[in-house]
Formats: sequence, structure tokens, C-alpha cells
Amino acid sequence: VDGGGDGGVKGREEGESGTMKTGYTRHSVLRMAERNIQASEVEDVLLRGRVIREYPEDKPLPSFLAIGMTANSLLHVVYSRLGTGDDVEYFVITVNKPDLAEWDVTFTSRRHKS
Repeated sequence: VDGGGDGGVKGREEGESGTMKTGYTRHSVLRMAERNIQASEVEDVLLRGRVIREYPEDKPLPSFLAIGMTANSLLHVVYSRLGTGDDVEYFVITVNKPDLAEWDVTFTSRRHKS
């Protein structure tokens, strides 16, 4: 994820299984099931997407909103991360397929409600 500054993901952390160190909240798992989004798609956004918002005041960890195109769709992933460099674990908070009714044409800024 190329977000510049401290929010961008610098690389992929692989465990013995070859997968990223990624945790999912119950909420994110429910949303992924409702929207037919696979974990591999979420991880693809974490690796190749772009951070469009940073929430440094979020607790217990700062969080980030990333956007990315997968083989199946455009996704927004809200996540936190723990660690730096090669020792990073990601925590997925929620996952959405952005709707043009709520987002501008670039899907990076919310439309103002009238």
C-alpha cells in the first residue's frame, strides 16, 4: 500500500505458511461474508493498494483506509497495523465495496449529503 508517510505498508510479512500476518475483527469477517469478499482480496489491497485516509487518533492503534482493485472488484479496507519493517501484523477492521452514490468518481472522497 503506497500511502506515503508512516501509513504506507512497506512490505509483505510472511509466516511459515507464506501468508501475511493478518487478523480480522468479527465485524470484518461478517462484512466479507455478506459481500462475498475473500481474504486473499483483502490481503491484495493491503499489499498493492493505496492509503487514502489516515486516522492517527484511533485507539488502540492508528488506522488507515486503503483502496485497491482486485481481480473481482474495487475494495476499501480499514485496518490497523502493529510493528514496523519486516515485523508487521495487520488487523482488518472492515471491508467495503465502495458505492458511487456515497463516494466521488475516484472513490477516495465521500460525497457530501444534502
